[in-house]
Amino acid sequence: MYAVMDKFKLVGDNKGIHAAIALSIAVVFLFARDAVRLVNFITPWFVMMLIVGLFLTTFFVFFGVKSETIGNTVMKDPRVYWTVIILSIIILFISIGQVFGSDLEGGGTGTGTARPIAEKEGASDATSEGFQAIVHPRILGALFLLIIAAFAIRLISENVSPTK
Repeated sequence: MYAVMDKFKLVGDNKGIHAAIALSIAVVFLFARDAVRLVNFITPWFVMMLIVGLFLTTFFVFFGVKSETIGNTVMKDPRVYWTVIILSIIILFISIGQVFGSDLEGGGTGTGTARPIAEKEGASDATSEGFQAIVHPRILGALFLLIIAAFAIRLISENVSPTK
């Protein structure tokens, strides 16, 4: 966190403030189990995204694309970095939902007589099970790989000229 604060100068140039903010965040992670659970849940997804990116880069270099070309064209292309940003935001929201989902459902301790909508209308728990099936790590991983493959195919096919 200190390195991020020092690099982007979010709160100025004062290294003491950077150290204080980094220490504060470290203390929060020391005492907040949910924050640690969030990091533990989110880390494998970002590592997987990094590994897929490295494999794609290695794949292109293996087939003769210069590394300078990859750095200059692909990494500066808005389609690529916006895709990475959107995937990162999706992973963040799914992780927050998984870690803090039971707290956000609203299962409060109120004394009112209101019943959940599902009980009132006789609805089943199918929507909850469907949501759990969609956000299962295997399904999300497969969708992630399909999206990466689709973008790779699109980027490869744009640069290929037909031979006559």
